[in-house]
Amino acid sequence: MNKWLAENLGEGHFFRSFDLNLPRQSRSNPHPTREGMIRWMDKVVSWVQSESAVKFPSVNKPVGEQMSRGKSFVYKRMKEQL
Repeated sequence: MNKWLAENLGEGHFFRSFDLNLPRQSRSNPHPTREGMIRWMDKVVSWVQSESAVKFPSVNKPVGEQMSRGKSFVYKRMKEQL
């Protein structure tokens, strides 16, 4: 899927996150932890600023306390009801 997206969307239109080394929930649940999600989105914002073919002049990675990330988020495990 990543290869197809990169080839068909073209340079600067696809951020490949597959190879990122992110903290994961567990061996059986490969979804990123909260810290992993933060790192992932920070990488996306950096990529948009430097490599994306689509330019967003107002996109800046938060620095220090510029943006507060909530301490809680809803996470549903597979086969688990909310």
